[in-house]
Parts: sequence; C-alpha cells; structure tokens
Amino acid sequence: MVAFGVFVAVVAGLVAVTGRPYRRSWHERFGEMQL
Repeated sequence: MVAFGVFVAVVAGLVAVTGRPYRRSWHERFGEMQL
C-alpha cells in the first residue's frame, strides 16, 4: 500500500510538471494492473 501511495505521488508530480491530462491515459493503463 505504501509503494502505491509513493507511485501515485510520483505520477501526480509528473502530471503537474508536464501540465497535461495524463491522468486519463494513466488510469486506463494502470487500471487493469490494479484489477
């Protein structure tokens, strides 16, 4: 669970830096992984 939180934080930081709507692509791509 901790690793997941760190990963989410890194992704959020990347999205903030790029400033692009990457959440959708990330959710669709890693959504299957979570399942």
